[in-house]
Amino acid sequence: MMILLAYIPLIKALIASTQTNGLKWEKGDAYQSYYTYPTNEQKILIDKFFSLVDGQIIASLDMAIFKGEEEIIDEIVLCSPMDIENNYRLLESLYSEVENQRQGNK
Repeated sequence: MMILLAYIPLIKALIASTQTNGLKWEKGDAYQSYYTYPTNEQKILIDKFFSLVDGQIIASLDMAIFKGEEEIIDEIVLCSPMDIENNYRLLESLYSEVENQRQGNK
């Protein structure tokens, strides 16, 4: 799967805002999920999970954009190494920044 070109600047902006603590991420309900509210009407969730594909365990990342709490506007799911590597690394960079921020808040 490929990230839509329109989402690349969004993900980069989320990374930058996370690095400067402009966005505060909270622990989500799933084991490796986090969420933030960039606006009062929007929620972004990022989640890392693992799948068994052809006998191999594959890391996957999911970023969902919500209107309010429940209505999904769009969702990106990327699995390494099955998807375009640069796209996966970009989303993985966001996830890593979120984890770094959360570890600093413990």
